[in-house]
Amino acid sequence: MHLTEEHLEALREDCRDMTSMFAALRKAVTSGETEAARLLVRLVGKLAEDHFRREGAMLRRHGFPRLRDHAISYEATLIELEILQDNLTAGNCDRARCVKAIDILDGLLLDAWDGDWNTLAFLAERLTLTE
Repeated sequence: MHLTEEHLEALREDCRDMTSMFAALRKAVTSGETEAARLLVRLVGKLAEDHFRREGAMLRRHGFPRLRDHAISYEATLIELEILQDNLTAGNCDRARCVKAIDILDGLLLDAWDGDWNTLAFLAERLTLTE
C-alpha cells in the first residue's frame, strides 16, 4: 500500500496527542496497514529519541537520581520499537506481538512525556517529507 497525501494528512490529524497516536498505531497494525504502521513507529521513535535526549541532559545537569531509571526506560523503549519494527517489516507480521509491543510502549512513554507534545506536528512533517 502506498501512502497518499490524504492518508498522511489523516495520520497527522490522528496523532495530535499520545493517546490518539497509539490508537492510530494499533488501528494500522490490526487492519494490516503495515506501511502506515511503519511510519507511525518511526514517528514514535523520533519522539522518544528527542524526549529522552532532552530529559537525560536535564537529569545529568541537575544530578537527579532518576538518571538510571531514565536510561532503563529508554533502553526498554528502544527494544520494544525494534521488536515492533522487525515484526512490521517481516513478511508474516505477528499482529498480536505488535499490539503487545504497542501496549508496552504506550505504558513506557505515557508517563514520560506527560503532555510534552509540542514537537509532534513538526516531527510528523519532517518524517513525511523524507519518505
